[in-house]
Amino acid sequence: MQRIDAFAINCYESQRFMKVAYEIKISHSDFIREKRDPDKRQGAMEVADYFYFAAPRGVIAPMELPTGTGLLVVYDSGRTEILERAPRLPATRLDWAFVASLMRNAMMMRRKDLPRDRFEDR
Repeated sequence: MQRIDAFAINCYESQRFMKVAYEIKISHSDFIREKRDPDKRQGAMEVADYFYFAAPRGVIAPMELPTGTGLLVVYDSGRTEILERAPRLPATRLDWAFVASLMRNAMMMRRKDLPRDRFEDR
């Protein structure tokens, strides 16, 4: 499976455990390369309920978006705005390999935040 730049899961059943995949683009040429290769985002679209491109304002025009995607603009201040809502993708179920990958990545990030001596053998 291809890498997903960012992935969010709503942890509440009342929200149907909504899953959102984000592909981050910092230049228009980067976006055009991605747009020309739909297979690159297919894996993310298979495990997410919504797929968004995230980019600074002016990098992607809403009319350029591929079918099935939305656009999240990120401002210099860190504020975000949805310029184009992504349509809901067909219902999916996460497979265990993907869940395990998420857990491994979360642990790697956690280890970076903890003092080193917490993981040293004693």
